[in-house]
Amino acid sequence: SRADGFGRQPKLRILMGMYVSAEQYEKGYYQRALRVRTLIRRDFEQAFDRDGAHRLDALLTATTPTTAFELDAVYGDSVLMQYADLLTVPADHAGVPGISLPGGLDAQRLPIGIQLLGPDFSEARLLQIARAYERQTQAEAWRAARPTVLNQ
Repeated sequence: SRADGFGRQPKLRILMGMYVSAEQYEKGYYQRALRVRTLIRRDFEQAFDRDGAHRLDALLTATTPTTAFELDAVYGDSVLMQYADLLTVPADHAGVPGISLPGGLDAQRLPIGIQLLGPDFSEARLLQIARAYERQTQAEAWRAARPTVLNQ
């Protein structure tokens, strides 16, 4: 069946999406979610507006609210998995392009993720910035170190 290809977390998210978009809940949840999406989109447009106050070419943020967690900490912890993508959701809702990059290792040698976000149709520019970042950090010690999650 189709469900065989999905893990527990994707199934949960699909069910929540079906629930929120169901006809009886459309006004309460779905329509409000669309309004919030519009506000998020507007914030990104203002950040990247060439004539605006910020005039950003790209925005650098963390990819996740925490550094990586041990693999065994993930299994069975639905809440941890639910919040792992918390910082990528605004860009997803706004529909802006982004790219995630390795940002180093924490004190326990677990990966730190960073993401570059850009205005509409800036994928080529984001890739150029990402490549320049990778070149600049090529000699960093953390690039050669193996994250502890890979040593298991």
